[in-house]
Amino acid sequence: MEEHAKAELHLSEEQLQAITGGCGQCTADLARAREQSALANYHNTKVASLTAQVPHMQNIQDLQALQRLTQAHINQASRHNQQFQNLLNGVVASTLSSFK
Repeated sequence: MEEHAKAELHLSEEQLQAITGGCGQCTADLARAREQSALANYHNTKVASLTAQVPHMQNIQDLQALQRLTQAHINQASRHNQQFQNLLNGVVASTLSSFK
C-alpha cells in the first residue's frame, strides 16, 4: 500500500480528485502528505551525509556535536514520516467511506 500511495502522490490534482472521489480535503491532505514526505527525505539525506563524516572526526567534542545534530535530523524525519502516515490514513478512511 505504501508504494501505491507514493505513486499517487505524483499524480496531478485532477487525478487525485478523481481517485478520492472529488474530495477536496483528501486532495489537500495528499498535497500536504507529499510535502511531509519531501521533508522527511531531506532529513534522511542529511542523516546519511552527517553519518559519512564520522570517520573524519578528530576529537570527541566534534563527534558529540555531530551525534546531536544527527539525532535532531533523525527526530525531524520521524516526525515528518508520522505526519505523512497520518495524512494518508485519513485520506484512505475518507475515500473508503465515500464508496459505502
